[in-house]
Amino acid sequence: MNAPFVEAAAALVPDYVASAAVLIVAALLALAFGLRRRGREFFVYVPAALYVLLGAAAYWPLRGRGAGAVIWLAGASLVIFLVAQRRAGADDLAPEVPAPEPEPRARWRGARVYLAAALILSGIFLFKNLGSYAGTLLTWESPVISGESSTSPGFAGSVGSGESVLTYTAKRLLWDNGVLSAGNTSLFYGAPTYALFRVVGFSTWTLRIAAAVAALLSVAVTYVLARRFFGPVAGGAAALLFGLNAAVLFYGRYGSSAAGTILAVLLAVLATFVFLDDDHSAWWMAIVCAAALYLATLQYSPARLVVLMLLGFTAVVLLVQWRRLWWRRAVGAAILIAAAIAVWKIESAYSAQTLFLFARGEQFLFFSNQGPDYIKNLFGHDMVARPFGPTGLDFFGKLELLYNVLQVTVPGYVGLLDPHLSGGPASPILNAELPLRLYYGPAALFIVWGIVYSALHPRSWRYAFLVVWLVVGSVPILLTNRADAHRMILFVIPLSLFAAIGVREGARVLAAASVPLRARHLLAALLAATLVYHLVIRFRYAQPPAELPGFLLAGEMGRSPGPVIAGSLWDHREASWLRLQILERERRDPQWSGEILHDLVLHSLSDESSMPSDLNVRDLVRKLDRHTILIGPAERFQKFAAVMQTYGARVAERGSNQLRILRIDGGATASGVPDEAVKPMPTIVIPPTPTPLPLRGGPQIALTDLQPSRRRTPTGITTARRFAWAGGRFRTASGCTPGRE
Repeated sequence: MNAPFVEAAAALVPDYVASAAVLIVAALLALAFGLRRRGREFFVYVPAALYVLLGAAAYWPLRGRGAGAVIWLAGASLVIFLVAQRRAGADDLAPEVPAPEPEPRARWRGARVYLAAALILSGIFLFKNLGSYAGTLLTWESPVISGESSTSPGFAGSVGSGESVLTYTAKRLLWDNGVLSAGNTSLFYGAPTYALFRVVGFSTWTLRIAAAVAALLSVAVTYVLARRFFGPVAGGAAALLFGLNAAVLFYGRYGSSAAGTILAVLLAVLATFVFLDDDHSAWWMAIVCAAALYLATLQYSPARLVVLMLLGFTAVVLLVQWRRLWWRRAVGAAILIAAAIAVWKIESAYSAQTLFLFARGEQFLFFSNQGPDYIKNLFGHDMVARPFGPTGLDFFGKLELLYNVLQVTVPGYVGLLDPHLSGGPASPILNAELPLRLYYGPAALFIVWGIVYSALHPRSWRYAFLVVWLVVGSVPILLTNRADAHRMILFVIPLSLFAAIGVREGARVLAAASVPLRARHLLAALLAATLVYHLVIRFRYAQPPAELPGFLLAGEMGRSPGPVIAGSLWDHREASWLRLQILERERRDPQWSGEILHDLVLHSLSDESSMPSDLNVRDLVRKLDRHTILIGPAERFQKFAAVMQTYGARVAERGSNQLRILRIDGGATASGVPDEAVKPMPTIVIPPTPTPLPLRGGPQIALTDLQPSRRRTPTGITTARRFAWAGGRFRTASGCTPGRE
């Protein structure tokens, strides 16, 4: 969509104002139809309609104390409605109303329509311009390709070692640190992406397609989960709210283990719920549940916390429902226990059990036992005034550290859960990484409704688990060194389900008001349209500029036959994107291999040094008979270019005045590219600088400037003297001391 048009529309009608307008219309329709058609019978639903009306009004551009008062009134209306329902003994069944309700099959059919719409719309946002991001990658995509260390070499390291797809996948069955920037080690993202690299080829598209597919599958699993355990209306609403969630789409669009983690966690939650719900299939469903829980631990590390919560919650439910613990459930519980013990034993055999909750040491239970330097590196400043003893911090020191940690993490946590209003268009996603929110601001109305409703139904374990997930899952986040969208991304699942429950309850109010079914579907479609409008504002796809370092280096590499050596002091994302191009080039022709210069080598060759490193220069000179060197930016390697010319290398500057690189090779004969095609630079001659020899004292006079006082022809001494050590003094073979007569 045209960017100026989007900016003008967003400035005229912000996305949250459009959503608020639809909600206000829905609330007014409920009041009008309900009071007219139902009369006094509808009075019990009036507080719910007022809650939506006042809550939507709070999203209107109100100023001053008015917005706060409206929010308090909305909250009070919701509490009054839910408490009244609770006292009246209302359950999950829809209230009886005189207006004809759709048949169950029609409900399921309508829910499938919303699922199809969610899949189509989210698919458009996921796959549009999937292979481009201004010629570079996102922050977490770079180490996924190039690796962070020798222990995590990235996709490129595994390809270079010739690792097969089966071997690579088998290694993914062991636990690791589970960090976002090492997504190549996850099972649901890393393994399929590596297989695509080996089979299809190396490109930005193959780097990201596995995450996009995982995000699309997550929409379907969310629908199945919500439809089965919270009703068809909640299923359709959950599919749309989750599928059109900006954070879900953002992690799905760009190569990220978070997308695979969301899918794995959804499968684990679904399998656990089915195990707890269906007694007849409990024994064999326990096998599926155990497998799903184990697979969820092989992704991004926050999923492991959810797995622990699921296991603990399952044990509590089985104990509370002990009367239903007949043989199928008992066998299922035994299978889960045996599977947990077996997995722990296997991981321990490979010394991987310590990595289960390690998360690179960025959690309180670990860094509180480390030294002050370790903690300072995590937070960027000193966190504790108390001195560290031989065994670390004492009890009061850890309390002080805990207090200071919460001062850092709580504001970030609250900021991400706050119903943020965008207020205007964001920066184009191709030029800046999107500031992530866990949900769309106006959806907070339904999220709060769903949370309060679930809290008032503690005996229903399906609602209870969502509350437990939100409360218990927040504690580990607050005990890390920061609370950000990366670590809280799994909260989109319970928040989407809470919002779907709230939408379901709102739909019941409309049904109780006898609002026509077509009008209800129209309101739902309009709300979905405002979600799409929100995403169009947030996801603006501008065309990448023509001149980019990665494109320039890749283009020159395509015009250089034979092996290449590339180096870039631009952003590390540019270097990793270039590595993808080198891997694809080598896959097509193994003789055209490629190498990326390490940053330490690049800095030793750049103009930062007084002179380029002689060791690295000689190493590159030896490779000029076969390799072409591409290095940039050109203005940072002028000394290196001059030195290479003194060794007889052909050096040319390529690009434009704004963006230039150096192309260095052994000449037309060695590279096969004539001089006319590369336009070599004029020969640069750097005269050698004489290095004076420091003397112990006195003036420094060259020996050639001295006049001999006398000459003596040695007798008995051969021209080639042989020296020997004798008597502690340096003597000639004839016994004369050098420097003496």
